[in-house]
This record gives sequence, structure tokens and C-alpha cells, in this order.
Amino acid sequence: AKSSDYTLTGADHTILIDCSSGNVTLTLPTAVGCAGRIYMIKRIDTTNNAANINSNASEEIDGSTNPASVAALGSLTLQSDNSGWWKMAEYINPP
Repeated sequence: AKSSDYTLTGADHTILIDCSSGNVTLTLPTAVGCAGRIYMIKRIDTTNNAANINSNASEEIDGSTNPASVAALGSLTLQSDNSGWWKMAEYINPP
């Protein structure tokens, strides 16, 4: 599990995030040159700390340059279209 800031690589696929000790930011690699690449991101803690997903440089996630976030015990699946990233699935743990 990643418990500190981390930049994803082509070797990553499923990434667990543990924000128990503080905010964690994952940074996506460039979407260019990896059309179809999928990252599955699962948060494994229940704290109020932030789990943010940043795009590379000015690339977008779902058409926005704002970071995506993963709620406590939630998950997010992202896929590259060769120019940006798209949310393909998102799970939010019910209250």
C-alpha cells in the first residue's frame, strides 16, 4: 500500500492507498503513448485524510485538470485514451 505521495509507472496496475498517517497524492504518468492502460486505485483506510489523484502536467481526468479523489474505502478505475485519463468505474463506500 502507498502511504506517501507516489508517481505511478507503467509497471503499476492495482494501487492500494493508505491515508492513515496523512494525505496521499498519486500522480499519473503521461497518458500519451499508453492508450488503453488501466489503473485500479483502492483506498484501504477510513480516515478523513485526502487521497488525491493528479494528472500529468496539463492532462485531464474526465475532462478536468482538477485532481480526482478517492473516498474512504472507495475505489477508482482510470483508463488512458492516449491524451488524457477517464474514470471508468468509481465505488463510494455507503455510510
